[in-house]
Amino acid sequence: MIKKIKNEDLYNDKILSSIEESIKNLKKEKSYNVIIEYYNETIISSTNDIEQCEINKEHLLLKNKIRNFYESKNINIKKLYILGSQEFDLIDEANFVVEEADKNEETKNIIWPCKEIFFYDGGKKILDDMLDNDEIDIVEYENQIRTLKYEFGLLDELDDELYLN
Repeated sequence: MIKKIKNEDLYNDKILSSIEESIKNLKKEKSYNVIIEYYNETIISSTNDIEQCEINKEHLLLKNKIRNFYESKNINIKKLYILGSQEFDLIDEANFVVEEADKNEETKNIIWPCKEIFFYDGGKKILDDMLDNDEIDIVEYENQIRTLKYEFGLLDELDDELYLN
């Protein structure tokens, strides 16, 4: 179940009343993951700016509020994700999701001020490995990097040279 939370409520105590109903159907003997995905308005779409995103005090306070809230209700939260995004459907309201976790999962806080750059970075690492292992040449590598950037909204349009034979 995805619950919508007003972005202005994320970093104050109103979030606790907004998520209060999320515990109704949770069983105390099970473990859960919590995912909060919000629009990060501080991100400028330049790749260099995105790479410099930092975790700030509000993220850490939000993490503590969420963890303390569920702990006070005796509900075990394994992973807590706080994911910033550039997705426009999150401008007004953040997504809040509680999903069942595997009991063997480790307890972890994952705070990404811009989830897109981490997904892009993972794809780039794969391409880096392919280049290092001579599976692709430098031209193909550069073309694939441009394609990745386009897919994650880091480029407005693909260069025409990608379509030339």
